[in-house]
Formats: sequence, C-alpha cells, structure tokens
Amino acid sequence: MHATAKQLYTADARIQHTKVVSEDEGTFLLDDGQYRFHAKRAVGCLLSPAVGDLVLASVDTFGEAYILNILEREQQVGEVVLPAQTTIHASGKLQMSSPELSVVSAKADVNIAEARYTGNFMQVTLKHLKNITKNIELFSERFSLRSTWSQRIIKKADDTQAGMSRTLVDGLLTMQTENTIVTSKDSVKIDAEQLHLG
Repeated sequence: MHATAKQLYTADARIQHTKVVSEDEGTFLLDDGQYRFHAKRAVGCLLSPAVGDLVLASVDTFGEAYILNILEREQQVGEVVLPAQTTIHASGKLQMSSPELSVVSAKADVNIAEARYTGNFMQVTLKHLKNITKNIELFSERFSLRSTWSQRIIKKADDTQAGMSRTLVDGLLTMQTENTIVTSKDSVKIDAEQLHLG
C-alpha cells in the first residue's frame, strides 16, 4: 500500500512549453506543436490561463497534466483565482498600488484598530446607513445637509454656538418646553399680524 502510493506520487514528469487552445469548465486543451492534451490549472498557478497563452506545463507518466505558470500573454488582462478560503498575511507592511481600484463583494467585514483616509473627493451611495459610535468630531469649513425628513432625539443637553443663526419654516413652527428663557443684550423684536400671549 505504501509502495503503491509512493510510486504514484513520485511519477516522472516532463516540463514543457505549450499553448492554450481552449478551456471548458476548468479543463484546458493544450497544444505543444506535436500533440494536444488536456490539463488542469495547478493550485500554485494563481493567474488563470486564457486562450492563446504560452504556459509551462507538467505532464507525468500517468497522463496527468497541470499548468504551472503563465509565460506569455498577448493581452495584458488577467484574473487571479484563489481557493474558497484564502488568508493573506504580512508580518510587516502590506501595500497595494494601482491607478484604479474596484472591489465587488456580496458581503464584507472590516476590522481595523486605527484607520486614516486621505483624498480629494469621496462619494458614498447607500440604501441604509447605521452608525454606532461613542464620540463623533466633525471639522468642516462648510457643512450642507439636504433631507426630505429629519428627526433628532437627544436625551441630554443640546448646545449650539453660532455667530449668527436663522431658521426659515414654510409652515408651522412649534416649540414646547417646560420653562423658556430668552435673553438678549440689545433688543427683542416680534413681528406678526396677530400675537397671542397667555
């Protein structure tokens, strides 16, 4: 049993250059100029082979053939294929650089102890956003908010400090408090066609 298994895994293999002719559900048809044979992509060959590629193939005495590497490709377009569960680990710094980056995923989970984003423009389009945080600090030279409907619920104090404040309401403005204090250093002006107090 051991001898048979050892002989199977130590079968002699030849390495050769060959071209990809076609592909069908992960099986590639290769042509070395004399023969055509089928091969699979080796797990270590992360770049998925494409038709027309010049590849390095391994063929053993049992007829098993694998594509080990991509040697040449006419079009500079590639797809990296990884196993179902893959972990990329770097003991130091991991850096990615590209003129354009696109990430598509049905679900993502990001856990970063400390993050910083620096850029010129950012646009976010979401259907629903839920933000749970202990403290938020926002510094902006200009802040603009447009909404169809807005609601704020503040359990404790709400403090606003402004050089000038103006509120424009098209319909009814209602203010209901237990106690109201209005303090002005100079003057208080109320202008209305009708004024009801008490």
